[in-house]
Amino acid sequence: MSTPDHARANFQTLCTAADGNLASESTNETDLLAQRVADLEPARSHVLLRLDESSVRAEIAEVIATDETGLAADAVTDADIHAACCAVVEQTDLSEERGAAVFRAALAALREAQRRRAVSA
Repeated sequence: MSTPDHARANFQTLCTAADGNLASESTNETDLLAQRVADLEPARSHVLLRLDESSVRAEIAEVIATDETGLAADAVTDADIHAACCAVVEQTDLSEERGAAVFRAALAALREAQRRRAVSA
Protein backbone atom coordinates (compact mmCIF):
# COMPACT_ATOMS: atom_id res chain seq x y z
CA MET A 1 0.00 0.00 0.00
CA SER A 2 1.38 3.42 -0.96
CA THR A 3 1.55 6.38 1.43
CA PRO A 4 -1.60 8.03 0.03
CA ASP A 5 -3.41 4.68 0.38
CA HIS A 6 -2.27 4.46 4.00
CA ALA A 7 -3.46 8.01 4.59
CA ARG A 8 -6.88 7.22 3.11
CA ALA A 9 -7.13 4.03 5.18
CA ASN A 10 -6.20 5.94 8.35
CA PHE A 11 -8.74 8.63 7.49
CA GLN A 12 -11.45 6.00 6.96
CA THR A 13 -10.51 4.38 10.28
CA LEU A 14 -10.82 7.72 12.04
CA CYS A 15 -14.19 8.33 10.40
CA THR A 16 -15.42 4.93 11.56
CA ALA A 17 -14.06 5.53 15.06
CA ALA A 18 -16.18 8.66 15.23
CA ASP A 19 -19.27 6.45 14.75
CA GLY A 20 -19.24 7.35 11.07
CA ASN A 21 -20.29 10.90 11.87
CA LEU A 22 -17.62 13.56 11.68
CA ALA A 23 -20.31 16.20 11.95
CA SER A 24 -20.04 15.85 15.73
CA GLU A 25 -16.41 16.96 15.52
CA SER A 26 -15.62 20.63 15.32
CA THR A 27 -15.12 21.98 11.80
CA ASN A 28 -11.61 23.05 12.75
CA GLU A 29 -10.59 19.54 13.85
CA THR A 30 -12.14 18.02 10.74
CA ASP A 31 -10.33 20.52 8.52
CA LEU A 32 -7.07 19.80 10.32
CA LEU A 33 -7.49 16.06 9.83
CA ALA A 34 -8.33 16.50 6.15
CA GLN A 35 -5.30 18.77 5.73
CA ARG A 36 -3.00 16.19 7.33
CA VAL A 37 -4.30 13.54 4.93
CA ALA A 38 -3.85 15.93 1.99
CA ASP A 39 -0.28 16.70 3.11
CA LEU A 40 0.61 13.02 2.72
CA GLU A 41 -0.50 12.89 -0.89
CA PRO A 42 1.79 13.97 -3.71
CA ALA A 43 0.98 17.25 -5.43
CA ARG A 44 -1.61 16.74 -8.13
CA SER A 45 -1.51 18.20 -11.60
CA HIS A 46 -4.45 19.44 -13.68
CA VAL A 47 -4.84 19.50 -17.45
CA LEU A 48 -5.83 22.95 -18.70
CA LEU A 49 -6.03 22.22 -22.39
CA ARG A 50 -6.38 19.12 -24.52
CA LEU A 51 -6.16 19.27 -28.29
CA ASP A 52 -8.38 16.43 -29.42
CA GLU A 53 -8.03 15.29 -33.02
CA SER A 54 -11.74 14.46 -33.28
CA SER A 55 -12.53 18.07 -32.37
CA VAL A 56 -10.19 19.21 -35.11
CA ARG A 57 -12.00 16.96 -37.59
CA ALA A 58 -15.36 18.50 -36.56
CA GLU A 59 -13.88 21.99 -36.95
CA ILE A 60 -12.71 21.13 -40.48
CA ALA A 61 -16.34 20.61 -41.50
CA GLU A 62 -17.21 24.01 -39.99
CA VAL A 63 -14.34 25.72 -41.84
CA ILE A 64 -15.32 24.13 -45.14
CA ALA A 65 -18.93 25.24 -44.64
CA THR A 66 -17.91 28.89 -44.22
CA ASP A 67 -14.80 29.21 -46.40
CA GLU A 68 -14.01 28.19 -49.94
CA THR A 69 -11.18 25.71 -49.48
CA GLY A 70 -11.74 23.66 -52.60
CA LEU A 71 -11.62 20.52 -50.46
CA ALA A 72 -14.21 18.16 -49.09
CA ALA A 73 -13.98 17.14 -45.44
CA ASP A 74 -13.19 13.55 -46.40
CA ALA A 75 -10.12 14.75 -48.33
CA VAL A 76 -8.43 15.46 -44.99
CA THR A 77 -6.94 12.25 -43.59
CA ASP A 78 -6.36 11.30 -39.98
CA ALA A 79 -2.64 11.56 -40.71
CA ASP A 80 -3.14 15.15 -41.93
CA ILE A 81 -4.96 16.03 -38.73
CA HIS A 82 -2.35 14.32 -36.55
CA ALA A 83 0.51 16.12 -38.29
CA ALA A 84 -1.30 19.44 -37.98
CA CYS A 85 -1.99 18.91 -34.27
CA CYS A 86 1.65 18.02 -33.62
CA ALA A 87 2.80 21.14 -35.46
CA VAL A 88 0.40 23.38 -33.55
CA VAL A 89 1.46 21.91 -30.20
CA GLU A 90 5.12 22.35 -31.09
CA GLN A 91 4.63 25.97 -32.18
CA THR A 92 2.34 27.08 -29.35
CA ASP A 93 3.70 28.75 -26.21
CA LEU A 94 1.20 28.74 -23.36
CA SER A 95 3.61 29.95 -20.66
CA GLU A 96 1.67 33.19 -20.09
CA GLU A 97 -1.62 31.33 -19.84
CA ARG A 98 -0.05 28.80 -17.47
CA GLY A 99 1.35 31.55 -15.26
CA ALA A 100 -2.02 33.29 -15.19
CA ALA A 101 -3.79 30.03 -14.30
CA VAL A 102 -1.31 29.33 -11.48
CA PHE A 103 -1.83 32.86 -10.14
CA ARG A 104 -5.65 32.58 -10.31
CA ALA A 105 -5.53 29.18 -8.59
CA ALA A 106 -3.34 30.64 -5.81
CA LEU A 107 -5.82 33.48 -5.28
CA ALA A 108 -8.74 31.04 -5.25
CA ALA A 109 -6.95 28.83 -2.71
CA LEU A 110 -6.37 31.84 -0.46
CA ARG A 111 -10.07 32.81 -0.71
CA GLU A 112 -11.07 29.23 0.11
CA ALA A 113 -8.80 29.20 3.17
CA GLN A 114 -10.26 32.54 4.32
CA ARG A 115 -13.80 31.21 3.81
CA ARG A 116 -13.02 28.03 5.74
CA ARG A 117 -11.49 29.99 8.62
CA ALA A 118 -14.49 32.35 8.76
CA VAL A 119 -16.90 29.39 8.96
CA SER A 120 -14.92 27.71 11.76
CA ALA A 121 -14.56 30.93 13.79
